[in-house]
Amino acid sequence: MSLALLYCLGLPKTLYEKNEKILDWATAGLHFWTRIQHSNGAFDEYYPSEHGYIPTSFTLFSATETCTLLKVEDSVVLESCLKAARYLIRHSEVEALNQEAASIPGLFNVYLLTGEQWAAKAAREKFERLAKKQSPDGFFSEYGGADIGYLSTTLDFLLEYRRLSGDHDVDSVAERIVDFSSYFIHQDGSVGGPYGSRNTEYFLLSPLCLMAEQSSKAAAMLDRLCSGSGGVQAYYRSFDDRYLCHNMLHSLLRALKYAPSEISSEFYLPCDIEHEQYFEDAGLLSVNRNTSHLLCGLSKGGSLSLFNNRREVFSDYGYRIVDKSSGISASCWQRSDSLRGHVSGSYRVDTKFTAIKFHEANPLKHFVLRILAKLIGSRLIPFLKKRLIFIERFGPGRLARQIDILDDGFRITDQLKLTGDVKKIYRAVKFSLRHVASSKYFAFNELDQVETLDWDGSNIVSIERFVRWDTKGKTNLIDVSDSNLS
Repeated sequence: MSLALLYCLGLPKTLYEKNEKILDWATAGLHFWTRIQHSNGAFDEYYPSEHGYIPTSFTLFSATETCTLLKVEDSVVLESCLKAARYLIRHSEVEALNQEAASIPGLFNVYLLTGEQWAAKAAREKFERLAKKQSPDGFFSEYGGADIGYLSTTLDFLLEYRRLSGDHDVDSVAERIVDFSSYFIHQDGSVGGPYGSRNTEYFLLSPLCLMAEQSSKAAAMLDRLCSGSGGVQAYYRSFDDRYLCHNMLHSLLRALKYAPSEISSEFYLPCDIEHEQYFEDAGLLSVNRNTSHLLCGLSKGGSLSLFNNRREVFSDYGYRIVDKSSGISASCWQRSDSLRGHVSGSYRVDTKFTAIKFHEANPLKHFVLRILAKLIGSRLIPFLKKRLIFIERFGPGRLARQIDILDDGFRITDQLKLTGDVKKIYRAVKFSLRHVASSKYFAFNELDQVETLDWDGSNIVSIERFVRWDTKGKTNLIDVSDSNLS
């Protein structure tokens, strides 16, 4: 699809537009796509015989859009599109809803290309089922919580369906996504982070371009993402190439195609105006005081990021503990059993540490996975997700964190209760231990020295800190009575 867009778009100072070689490559890609399709209509992503939902939904949209852009009427390609559509109708995705959203415009495109009414009906039915899953806060769940980057992917595919079908019911769903997401655009144009369920730090521009002329909020988000030092240029430089091929590049090219002639910045984003907004279902907090913007993921163990003067000046990703067998457990984890509560100005989370098991790749494991993929097909990926992503093993402790919003700053009060043989406690770094490939890329703060706590071996550790709104990156430590930490 990216090649088809390059062929069709009149990008200045490039050799791509109407270049016959680009056309040949795009057409060859379509024919290759038909040859790797399984007889049931599905495609593989990681393993042979995987029969995955995500490679089928994402590539069907890409293939059908390519057919539309290049006016492809090849019967073999169209038959593959029909087979993929039938597969998507028979299956659904319930954990990562962006993947379910991806199927909807692809199905409608199949109707536009072939005239098959059942494909249009299936697209509408999938949209109706998906819309019912939108949280009261406005997000769609990604692995048990709200994630800003993947939410933008959901928004992207829903608005593509809106563009293709003219279905006005999409509008209210999209507006609620934008309302929610606007709170997590940072002053420097960066977005998301470890406070989200999947740690992603991007927001696709193409859906905002489609909304910008009707929504001043979407236009303001687009303006900040494009102009901020931590915005689109920063996160597109950080992506793994796999995701550029996946959907990030054609989203960027579609943004150029849909871009408004000018961006109005009359709307003030939450990062620029005083507010205190807590999203109960998401477990996410956004506060602006004295020109500083604080983000907190209570659903992620109270993970914190503070922005001031258009840069991040403070962050806290909780704690990690190392047991006597050198196993690592983390407090910054999306757990279904964590307890959250709040009154105005005070927010609290009580969560267990999650024990992380690291899996070392080797030829034997790869061989076994190939055999399993052949034997059990589509059941392999749910099995691997349970082992790698949906981890809720108990670590040897729990964290109770309270955040109090005050006039001149905020106070963090932590109590760690250790329940096993622990040999070290240290402050977590930004790099997450959860398997989310799209959030795994280098960040400069990974070069910082890990701060190991001066711990006396007690089972209860109390720590209190105060962070001023105007901090330049330093925090004031406050002694707490009965604290076991110096």
